[in-house]
Amino acid sequence: MDPLSASSVAACVIQVVDFGSKIVANGSEIYKSASGSSIDNTELQKTTKDLEDLTLELEKSLQSDPSSAGLGSDEEAERQLGRECKAVAMELLAVLDRLKRGGQFSKWRSYRQAFLSVWRKEQIDSLEKRLDRFRQQLVMRLLTALRIQVREMHKRGTIPGVTSRGNDASLCAVFLEHVKDSARWQREISQVLLTGTGSIAPQRTPDASKKRTEDLQHKLLASIRYPQIQDRKQRIAKAVRNTFEWIYRPPDPALRPWADFAIWLEHERGVYWIYGKPGSGKSTLMKFLYGDPRTHQLLQNWARNIRTSQSMSPKNSSLIIGSFFFWNSGVEMQMSYEGFLRAMLHQISIADPDIIFKLFSERLEALDLLNEMQPWTLTELLAAFRRLCLPDFQSRQFFFFVDGLDEFSGNHREIIDLIKDMAVSSHIKFCVSSRLWNVFQDAFGTIPNLRLQDLTIGDIETFVSAKFHENTPFVELENLDPLLAKTLCLQVARKANGVFLWVRLVVESLLEGLSNGDRVKDLHRRLEELPQDLEGLFKKILKNIGEESRAHLAHASELFQISRRCYPITILTLSYADEDDGSILSEKEPRLLTEQEIRWRIESMRRRLNSRTKGLLEVEDWSTDPKMAVSLLQTFRTEDVAFQKRYNVQYIHRTVKEFFEKPDNWSLIQQAGEPSFDPKVSLVKAYVLEVKHFDVSSFGPHDIRKYVVRAMETAALVSPDRTPLLLGLLDHLNLIVEILAERPNLGRGRLYPKPPLPFAMLLPVAMSFKLDFWVKARFRRDVAQSSPKVNKNLKRWFVRHYDQHVSALEKLFKGFKGEAALDNHHSPMLKRKKMERTENNAVKRICSEQA
Repeated sequence: MDPLSASSVAACVIQVVDFGSKIVANGSEIYKSASGSSIDNTELQKTTKDLEDLTLELEKSLQSDPSSAGLGSDEEAERQLGRECKAVAMELLAVLDRLKRGGQFSKWRSYRQAFLSVWRKEQIDSLEKRLDRFRQQLVMRLLTALRIQVREMHKRGTIPGVTSRGNDASLCAVFLEHVKDSARWQREISQVLLTGTGSIAPQRTPDASKKRTEDLQHKLLASIRYPQIQDRKQRIAKAVRNTFEWIYRPPDPALRPWADFAIWLEHERGVYWIYGKPGSGKSTLMKFLYGDPRTHQLLQNWARNIRTSQSMSPKNSSLIIGSFFFWNSGVEMQMSYEGFLRAMLHQISIADPDIIFKLFSERLEALDLLNEMQPWTLTELLAAFRRLCLPDFQSRQFFFFVDGLDEFSGNHREIIDLIKDMAVSSHIKFCVSSRLWNVFQDAFGTIPNLRLQDLTIGDIETFVSAKFHENTPFVELENLDPLLAKTLCLQVARKANGVFLWVRLVVESLLEGLSNGDRVKDLHRRLEELPQDLEGLFKKILKNIGEESRAHLAHASELFQISRRCYPITILTLSYADEDDGSILSEKEPRLLTEQEIRWRIESMRRRLNSRTKGLLEVEDWSTDPKMAVSLLQTFRTEDVAFQKRYNVQYIHRTVKEFFEKPDNWSLIQQAGEPSFDPKVSLVKAYVLEVKHFDVSSFGPHDIRKYVVRAMETAALVSPDRTPLLLGLLDHLNLIVEILAERPNLGRGRLYPKPPLPFAMLLPVAMSFKLDFWVKARFRRDVAQSSPKVNKNLKRWFVRHYDQHVSALEKLFKGFKGEAALDNHHSPMLKRKKMERTENNAVKRICSEQA
């Protein structure tokens, strides 16, 4: 019996197994008759008839080949399984017959309860185990048949599943066509493959086509990648020229002792730990090390030494360098165990595609056989990463940079143990960085390490000098008095205590003073007044904003509140949220902004952000490519990775975020704003404007609806005492949507169904978000302009498009017009809709499931 002809027997067995399992399963759902009562005689008769039909079908499949001569052991085993399954079916039929003759239907709320009236619990449990054993055997036999088919197709040069779905369709697809609950069975087969249960991890067959290999690799890489996989590393500022050069030189005896990093890279093994204060430049240093050619050269020497000591051929060896930068201000993947593992495995697979078949053999087989990519599990990812320690991978050398362990959202002990366990292998090394927390001190305190703030005094002087010399007033001051200028640079560097972030903010403050015409003694006084700790510095900055302008502090408060409410937020969205309330309602017609308008809006917002928050909020990477910025901003696709990655408004550093997360500090910010200010209202305004200026020529109704949903969701969060502020905004949003719905390129009716005039198009959408304040106000106004005929048409329209809101509509009519509720007997459409819902929500009887 070939694999394909065997599928009929297996499919029949599965039908019986599923049927029997649902009857006797412990805790199974209560099956009711069509009348809604408990199990009755009609129900039992129908169930019995369905099981008899399945048993007859199984018997026919077993008798399809009367001659058993020549059957292989696998085929005969499958027939034996069918015969055993038939015996179980006969037992079930016997019990059902006894139940029909017993007649105590009112006592049974489930089939299992009914079975317990004629069988002992042990008998039912035994039957369950037999059914489960049949299921496991079926999965393994189907898997074997699939492998045979794929092997044969590889030999013939045809490839099932991935490159073609023609005549050589996957056996799994042919088989599952006969199975009712096919999705569940396919998941079970995938699970067997992914866990390696009962199988030997396959290798690539020599005759597998190049196209096949590439298809599998691309599919796997696409599934393991996620949008923000390189985001954090690209966000980190580049090191200033001529800084961090000391790390490639032997340690300076005049400074705090530290382990020679270059020596460790080239000759030693294990883990190197870089630690330091918040804001001391750890991430910048890690990015610098990852990208510097000297790092790669020293690691190549290390890899060459390993290959030489183990007599490996250079042709079969390679050095793979990966990195991950944890970020607790990003999305979940950027701070989680799963995100770390997926990023590392993706980089490894990109660097050496041949390694994919060793790391993910089970998953590739599942993809090869079933043409389906199951969701990744943490267990599977961790197993694949740990697999690098196995002897099969010793011909390759692996080096990993892991930055910001303190920003990891999980159990720090778990990731520490993973790193230390893997670094025991001679061909794997890690360089990690973190703050000086106890958990990291305990784990890495005795291994090679350095404390960053003790070693960067020269770097900070270089940084300060570079920033000062970009300022024309400072250059003029230096020409007049070189000694005073140099003294100022040294004072800033020494007061910084190794914290680059402190230096950056202080330099900005001093340069602002120079621009305002401060004298040298004014600059020294300003420097002396600035606290040396970051939290004190942040409070001083906010205090200075208030002293300069009470209005600017209130505006800064609003910007901080908006940014925190929607973090991260693009500069364009923030500019809309910061828009004057009156101006957005003046222009009714939606339109795409010109390039000049976008440039002006962004640049003015950037300047306001800098002047109001004094650098605590910034637009990242804004100056790199303004033309690209305009191109991206014109699309208004703020969920695009390129957009998010380069033009988000963010805190200058994690420490600023932590500062504002303290309740006392955040309370000060809120108190500085206007009492009536609500950031949620500002965000609704922003989303309305994003719809208004949407590029309808490039994107479709789905994209517009996303912004409408954002506006509605946010409006629903506004407290009742602030909702009057939203009435005009939601009216304006509705007007814009109604105008856009008539645009030919969107297709009439594709955006939202059009109600009878004069009723608002977004009325039912607002009902979904329970925006009762706008719904009632808008309905009162629309009803006043309508007629009884229009009202009746509106009811019919709701039944057709939004029948879930019909009862709410009736209440509105009662409240404003005193009209009777919609009568089922006089509304056939409503009656039919309600009947359909009743049928769809009815519990499916077991017999109908198997029909």
